[in-house]
Amino acid sequence: MKQNLFKLLRTIVMSAIVVFSFAACKGDEPENPGNGEGNGSGDDNTPAKVAVTGVTLSPATLSLIEGETGTLSATVSPSDASNAKIAWSSDKPAVATVADGLVTAVSEGSAKITVTTEDGGFTASCEVSVSAPTPTYSMAPVDLGLSVKWAESNLGTIIPAESGEYYAWSETDPVPGLCGKAWRMPTKAEFEELINQCDMEETKQGSIKGYKITSKSNGNSIFLPAAGYKKGGELNDNQDYGYYWSSTACENVPAAWYLDFMMEGHKGTPKTVTSNGEQVIYSGSDLKFELWTEKGNGSLTYYPDGSYKMMWNNSGDALGKLGLKFDRKRRHEEIGHFAADYKFTKQGNAGSFSYIGIYGWTGPENIVEFYIVEDQFSRFEPYECNRKGEYEVDGDTYVFYAGNRYNAPNVFGTTANFPQYYGVRKSFRQKGHVDITAHFKQWEKWGYTLGNLESVMVLAEAGGGQGSVDFSYVNIYPQASFSSWLESNELTGDDTAWNATPAKWGGEVTNAYMYNQGKDQPVRFPAGPDPYLNLREQTLLQSIRPVRK
Repeated sequence: MKQNLFKLLRTIVMSAIVVFSFAACKGDEPENPGNGEGNGSGDDNTPAKVAVTGVTLSPATLSLIEGETGTLSATVSPSDASNAKIAWSSDKPAVATVADGLVTAVSEGSAKITVTTEDGGFTASCEVSVSAPTPTYSMAPVDLGLSVKWAESNLGTIIPAESGEYYAWSETDPVPGLCGKAWRMPTKAEFEELINQCDMEETKQGSIKGYKITSKSNGNSIFLPAAGYKKGGELNDNQDYGYYWSSTACENVPAAWYLDFMMEGHKGTPKTVTSNGEQVIYSGSDLKFELWTEKGNGSLTYYPDGSYKMMWNNSGDALGKLGLKFDRKRRHEEIGHFAADYKFTKQGNAGSFSYIGIYGWTGPENIVEFYIVEDQFSRFEPYECNRKGEYEVDGDTYVFYAGNRYNAPNVFGTTANFPQYYGVRKSFRQKGHVDITAHFKQWEKWGYTLGNLESVMVLAEAGGGQGSVDFSYVNIYPQASFSSWLESNELTGDDTAWNATPAKWGGEVTNAYMYNQGKDQPVRFPAGPDPYLNLREQTLLQSIRPVRK
């Protein structure tokens, strides 16, 4: 029995020695042989790589108005992914752009914003809808049968007869932001189209003065109120003038083209003269009024805006004139290109003769008395003159007459022999534009020369009777070439510097008659009191009438 117990004890001891020896041998090996990548089964502190399994985007849809921004939030799964880098993109950057989740609405339309994970290329998207902003002014388009539709009202209002707001000219068009992107400012060419293909009628809507512009093709119309302009916060010429910007800038100077019109009627405090002699409109003006009556009674009432009324009663020969006097040292081409605009009504009768139009003298070395006759109380040929030919100017035929005066008085204070020239319009009219220089050139082409200019004036002359001629609008001006005008005028920002004529018309508003970028064609289109195109410095605040396709 003891012997068996001893054998069992020896077996246990030997087994323990073997186990201990095996454990000692294991302790001599590396603790974590692994695979060299830190993913062994030992107790290393390097974390295991966690792969991306997906990405989500919130919100899934986004609605914005042009110019607005919105934020998208991307969530990468799992939250402990080893590489959570993402990239943003838009399939239509013209509609919406994205940067670090910030979406910017660019223009009306739809775009898909996508986020993509760097690890695994997982994606998520948001549908973005961009709408146009609600217009501040909802404009009603009027189809005049032209290349564009014209708004029913001015920018700044939706009421056709209201003035709206006033704007300085800018290369950034204010219209789309206020009326919607379909609307914009009209170009100079579109104003020309409006003038040439529509009828212009001075009228009122309620108590508001302005022009009704009616399509010649379909009879539709718009109304342009005479809203005036603003400068220094002060409203000027309201109900007397209309000024409407185009989007077209002048190439040579900081000015822009605009539509310009004046309402009929005298403006300012009148003065009346009954004795012969010259009168100046106001101190410093180059424009002069002159009354001359041979006998009887005559009077001339003139206004600061250049309009006047001539009246006579058995006066024999009576002349009422408005215009420019010169130094008698220069010929007409040395001064500039002469033109005039006018509008008048007549009443009564004028005895044995009458002339309404342009009148003047040259001399004293080469004395000439000249007339451009636009209308008469009754048609007759000039006394002691012979018909010499016909020519075309200002859209009509004029008959040219020439004759001689002998030992006759003249404006130079002498008696002398001198010729008289008459260009008589075949179709008489009471308003219009006269290209005076074109008449001079035609006469000289036929050998009827002119001397140094003494005067060029608008005239109403009557040879007796009792009547009146009332000029509600008169403008007469010589225009130097565009390049010489630029050289001789400092661009000071004061709009009086823009007046290229000697007639400065008093105060801020000027009716400058400027050449089309130096060409020999004037930029004016219809008669002066009707709407025409002009140039003005860009800082004045004027009206805008929007257009759209």
